[in-house]
Amino acid sequence: MYHFFMEPLSSILRPKSLETFVGQHHLVDEWMPISTFLENKKIPSMLFWGPPGCWKTTLAEIIANSMQAEFFQLSWVRSKKEDLSAIIEKAELNQKYWTPTLVFLDEIHRWNRLDYVFIILVPIVVKSDDVIFLVIRINAG
Repeated sequence: MYHFFMEPLSSILRPKSLETFVGQHHLVDEWMPISTFLENKKIPSMLFWGPPGCWKTTLAEIIANSMQAEFFQLSWVRSKKEDLSAIIEKAELNQKYWTPTLVFLDEIHRWNRLDYVFIILVPIVVKSDDVIFLVIRINAG
């Protein structure tokens, strides 16, 4: 029996650049924060907030593609501490080759363990300009 795994239609149709991205004009239009960050090739850590399906993952992928960064996506529900540790090790290796790393942490509101946030994430964000964490919170309200 053959199993064909197709990429979801939403992923195929997802915009690949800011020019094809629709919405969030206050962030992505010319002279706005994200377009300015990309133009300067300097992306700070960011917190994306919004309901499912609004733009967060798409924008993170656009930023990663624009920066020619290695893109990792983790979901708190499906990930373990070891997954994040492995990505951090890979990011440190990428730094040696001047390759930026973008880590997209999904469902961060489930990260209620302070040791993960403060012991693992904060030191990395503070000491590294190349490791970028885009953190979202969904269904917050």
